[in-house]
Amino acid sequence: MLEEQSHWPMVNRRAEWLVPLVVLCAVLATFAHTLAFQFVFDDPMLIVNNPFIQSAANIPRFFTENFWSGVALAQKSYYRPLSLLWLLANWKLFGRNPAGWHATSLLLHVINAVLVYLLALRFLRPRPFAVSAAGAAAVLFALHPIQAEAVSWICCFNDLLACLFVLVSFHAYCNAREAAAVFHPAARGRGTVWYGVSLAGYSAAVLCKEPAALFPLIPLLYELCRLIRPAAAPPAGSSGPDANSELASLRASSPRRRLAFLLPLPYFVIAALYLLLRKHALGSLTTPEARILTWRTEWLTLPSVLCSYLAHLVWPVGLSPFYDSRYHQSFTVSGVALPFFAVMLSAVLLLWAAWRSAAVGIFAGWTLIFLAPTLHIGVLPRGELWHDRYLYLPMAGLSVLAGFGFAALAQRWAAVPRARWALGVSAAVISLAFAALTFHQSLFWENNLTLYTRGVAIAPHNGIAANNLGAVLLGRGQWEEAMAQFQRAIEYSPKLYLAHYDMGVGYYEVGRYSEAEACFKRAIGIVPEDAESHLFLGMTYYHTNRLPLAIESVRKAIALKPNGAGYHFALAVMLKESGDPAGARAEFEEELKRDPNHQPTLEQLRLLGAKAPAPAPKP
Repeated sequence: MLEEQSHWPMVNRRAEWLVPLVVLCAVLATFAHTLAFQFVFDDPMLIVNNPFIQSAANIPRFFTENFWSGVALAQKSYYRPLSLLWLLANWKLFGRNPAGWHATSLLLHVINAVLVYLLALRFLRPRPFAVSAAGAAAVLFALHPIQAEAVSWICCFNDLLACLFVLVSFHAYCNAREAAAVFHPAARGRGTVWYGVSLAGYSAAVLCKEPAALFPLIPLLYELCRLIRPAAAPPAGSSGPDANSELASLRASSPRRRLAFLLPLPYFVIAALYLLLRKHALGSLTTPEARILTWRTEWLTLPSVLCSYLAHLVWPVGLSPFYDSRYHQSFTVSGVALPFFAVMLSAVLLLWAAWRSAAVGIFAGWTLIFLAPTLHIGVLPRGELWHDRYLYLPMAGLSVLAGFGFAALAQRWAAVPRARWALGVSAAVISLAFAALTFHQSLFWENNLTLYTRGVAIAPHNGIAANNLGAVLLGRGQWEEAMAQFQRAIEYSPKLYLAHYDMGVGYYEVGRYSEAEACFKRAIGIVPEDAESHLFLGMTYYHTNRLPLAIESVRKAIALKPNGAGYHFALAVMLKESGDPAGARAEFEEELKRDPNHQPTLEQLRLLGAKAPAPAPKP
């Protein structure tokens, strides 16, 4: 390893395996209640109402289409075939039962926390208090309130899955490098196996979520740190495989160490292959989303975004799935200068620590490398400058850095019992406080009502939060409260088509068809390809006795979404009333292709005198 190695007492070898059990208990105590949570936010759209991820017949399409292929208006810039396989496996196991889905997310988080512990332990040995420091790193990663969103929201499984494979890949790479430093054929063979495991782990990670594509920079940084700051030789008399491997690596010639820079090369080859697959599936190597900001606005806004992340890490209160985002189009002291200096101060401290320790440099790089993709705010949806879940993978590096800090303080105060006792008590208090805050934060993800109520409370000027809360209230029959939220959403986000659509649905449900028509037309004006808006506009025309316009609108909806639930049935009813029984019969039969047991369609076909197909047997 990069750090000094020495004999590791057997008692510590036994004690270090108790920490994963403590981490497991802590995670379960903090997150076990999420097993009773519902599908929230995008979960129903991605899972429950998405036939694309529910059939194994679609597996070949997982590798040739975008992640949201089953959802008409979702972003088309994600290529995540392994995440789609994960969704399919969970669907086959748990179906519409959210408890199983939450259980697998919790399992992934536990495994990741243990891997962070082992990674910290690997780089902290043989420092005094290495086990305690690595345990602190794992607890920070597992229980920091910023993790509540990623663990409590099923849709964040891809963050957890990508982190898992990245951690496995780096562990395996370190094992391969240690084995390669030992001049023994068996060790070299093990090193080759570990190297293969690392490459496979990276291949899996990059097929889970896009930021993992940057992982090749981590082994490159690892080798750079070994070359620039090689580890010091272990003390005389030290023993053990760790010490011997490091000695062997130190004896390696300078040309051999330089040759080690070829080892990260296959990772870059895999990254190139991934980009080619992505290009084939999406038609673009990078994110095809159009920029919504000028470069000037993006650069002026970036310091406040980074400062917000720092604030949430240091003082994790007031967390929410929504935040009021402010774009800075001109230079100001409070909005640009002060956040910039706060970020620069943090960067200087990080660089100073990295200069003093090669291992710290690796994990400082880890944090910045995996945070970088989230900072391209010019292509993020308007109003969504930052989210807690974006920090899940960077938190692995930050947590290991915190472990180094804990170890340094413990070693500095080793001869001062009171100071050492104060450090332990402080760590325990912070851990308990984080666990309590995380437990509290996760409660907001129980259902959509609590989630969006929290969102509006934290971000009162966020149009998406207000609109989503309005949709929930409308479903609960609270019409006036819902319409007030829709009005707020339109006020804050005039181009949010969903707010106009949902307000139209509200007017439609109470028979105020003229207001509903105006809302649906505004929604279509913003997003012409929204099938639901065309469908409801057609239904509005139908209820106001304008059959030709109604039929035209519903046909547009079907053209946009051929398998939409009830679309063909609605058109068939309209055709039947317009005096076209043959056309109506054809549309009823199309509806049965989607749902062979759709009773209203079967009844209508019986009234038309047609022989309805026999209902499909229930699974």
